[in-house]
Amino acid sequence: ASRQRVSVSSLQQDEGSTLMASQGVLRFEAPRFTSPDDFAMIQISTMVGGKVRVLAFPFKFEYLPTITGPAKVVSFSPISIMETEALVLFVTIENVHRIDRPYSATQLLVQVAGLEIDAGLVSISSSDRTATSLR
Repeated sequence: ASRQRVSVSSLQQDEGSTLMASQGVLRFEAPRFTSPDDFAMIQISTMVGGKVRVLAFPFKFEYLPTITGPAKVVSFSPISIMETEALVLFVTIENVHRIDRPYSATQLLVQVAGLEIDAGLVSISSSDRTATSLR
């Protein structure tokens, strides 16, 4: 595990905040993440009276991969159907953002053969930091 220090980019404290009790918004920029792990443990501390004080309980921050370019189909089924069968297509795609729960296809623009598919006809079965599966 590595430790890194980052600078605070802004701090806005609520009116009436004191050194004993405070609420507000703290903004900082996390450094580039080079580990293959998905999460980084973040702990915020400060120096008060010459001693380091932890300001909040540690929390996990999820690093997500950078998305560049179009989505990529990595698997699909069925490979073929009979001419009289209705097509129910299962697709797993990569290079897309993770869909938040509860899953909603309105977060995606789905096209098949250049035609946009109504979001009401699409259901998402899973979505994580690297791939999303839909039907």
